[in-house]
Amino acid sequence: MMVSLARRLELPAAPWFIHRVHVAALAQDAALVVSALPEAARDIALMVRVEVGEVAEPWSLAVAAL
Repeated sequence: MMVSLARRLELPAAPWFIHRVHVAALAQDAALVVSALPEAARDIALMVRVEVGEVAEPWSLAVAAL
């Protein structure tokens, strides 16, 4: 009955918030990305340390050797 009324009024059969799967999937994807960022930042911060020097510029190693 609601579907036929919606068709006569040219409305969608159900509002967008009834179909929560897409909204939940988007929220889950965003949470995965946001939770991965601190780990990547920590890894970069550890590689930049002077003791490790994995992400150092070539000229900075030459200056440090002097």
